[in-house]
Amino acid sequence: MKKLPSIEELRKICQPEDIDQTPLARTYRSISVYITKLFLYTPITPNQITLLGALIYIAGAALFISGSPLMIIIGGLVVRAAILLDYVDGNVARYRGTSSPEGTFLDKLSDCVPQIFLFIFLSFGVYQNYPHILVFAIGCIAVMSIVLKTLTGLCQDSTLLKMVLKQGLQVSGILIRHQTSKGMDSCSSSFLRYPYHTVDLFIVAAVIDLVLERGFPSITMPFSIVLAMLTLYGVFSLVSAIVGVTRIVRAGGLSQHEP
Repeated sequence: MKKLPSIEELRKICQPEDIDQTPLARTYRSISVYITKLFLYTPITPNQITLLGALIYIAGAALFISGSPLMIIIGGLVVRAAILLDYVDGNVARYRGTSSPEGTFLDKLSDCVPQIFLFIFLSFGVYQNYPHILVFAIGCIAVMSIVLKTLTGLCQDSTLLKMVLKQGLQVSGILIRHQTSKGMDSCSSSFLRYPYHTVDLFIVAAVIDLVLERGFPSITMPFSIVLAMLTLYGVFSLVSAIVGVTRIVRAGGLSQHEP
């Protein structure tokens, strides 16, 4: 078995100081380096790790179909565990020196697309508990908003990727993420800026629903906290998507007038 650097040496190689260092990110990076070391003993590529994380994410989100607060909590924790691999793939790529704009774009794609499945499964689960046309409409709007928000973000990423490849720039994945995230969700708070934070909101909402369901069984709730959160996040995503589309249209108009 090949000898690898110590954990502390891996941190210095895989986690440079200019990388995202929010409190939550630091926690995940601290844990991810141990998993990274295990993957470095294998021939698995960063892109394969990215796809594995996306599949686990979707599998966890599939538990939302039941609509049960307990299953939403369990599914949310599975999704959160899958998100660890989103840090591991970057660590492996930096250690092996295989970072690329294409890999970064795939990483962004794996962040956004599973989220669409999460909202589809969640909307279906909520509708099972509250089979009302209004709830159905809320679910449809939330899913369409997430799809539109995802497409606008990927469109911005794709444009930047083409620019990088065309100009032959040696741009790191960190810079690409920084540039694209600013345009994608500039109207949001830092907590809601990244797709993988979404599940935290629904875990908390499901915990509240579960406490109300188990602690006050005699009270019939006309709606759930999960449904309220789905509604709020759907509205947020719709506004964010409209802002993104506006920016893309404006950017296209400016590029047409360039000399």
